[in-house]
Amino acid sequence: MKHLVFFIGLFLSFGAVAQTFTTIAHGDYDDDNIWAAGVAPPENVSSGQTIIINHDVAYDQDINIEGQMTINTGGSITNDNKKFEVENGGKVIANDLITTKELNVKDNNSRVGIIDSIYVEND
Repeated sequence: MKHLVFFIGLFLSFGAVAQTFTTIAHGDYDDDNIWAAGVAPPENVSSGQTIIINHDVAYDQDINIEGQMTINTGGSITNDNKKFEVENGGKVIANDLITTKELNVKDNNSRVGIIDSIYVEND
């Protein structure tokens, strides 16, 4: 029984590995080809996941950040019709531009560091 518990614990610990997604080209958020690992990140960025935007990225779905997103100088993330939400404990560092229809910061444990600008498009 001890061995079974050990192996279950070992298996579950592998699921907790942090993931980082970094852009290598301009394009759409859900395009696998613009991400270093060849896999697009999820729209719901979980705790332990990090998105690094070095290029101009367009998104066509709501983005929810519980993990971390950094928009480096020269990069941007843009959509005029969707929401960009920083969830409980999420962190966004904007060294360059975020353009969105609606920006929501859910609670006081979330952090948004605005170094350049965030543009929110109003109807």
